[in-house]
Amino acid sequence: MIRRLIIFIVLLAAPLSAAFAVQYGPYEARLIGVVDGDTYDMKVFIWPKPQFEPPLRIRLANSDTPEMDAKSPCEREFAARATGHARMLLVNAKILQIIDVSQDSFGRTLARVLVDGVDLGELLNATEYGRPYKRGDTTPWCAP
Repeated sequence: MIRRLIIFIVLLAAPLSAAFAVQYGPYEARLIGVVDGDTYDMKVFIWPKPQFEPPLRIRLANSDTPEMDAKSPCEREFAARATGHARMLLVNAKILQIIDVSQDSFGRTLARVLVDGVDLGELLNATEYGRPYKRGDTTPWCAP
């Protein structure tokens, strides 16, 4: 937990003012694991010669996918398909990067993930597996 806090501080510690906007990234990343369609464990390389780079759990900042622990069997099945689709895109990528890194009010690391230069969130949103992320949106993925 302390290691992740250090990474957050490094990623987010920069002077902010109305006249100075900061965009974090792109940072090279390596996939460690896929949690679900919109959340991944990644090793993110923020230094040219990393001495200490713990894995981070990255939540897509611009896409939402069904939850694996949903109550509805239909939604769980849909979540499994969305997760499989995201995994296939990530595993087959030659270059993974994260950009626009931030932290939400829940303490999650949010970022846009680039797969060979293409925004993964936008790819998911262009399919049935994702939709633009809106905090608090509980619209069901499956019709009742």
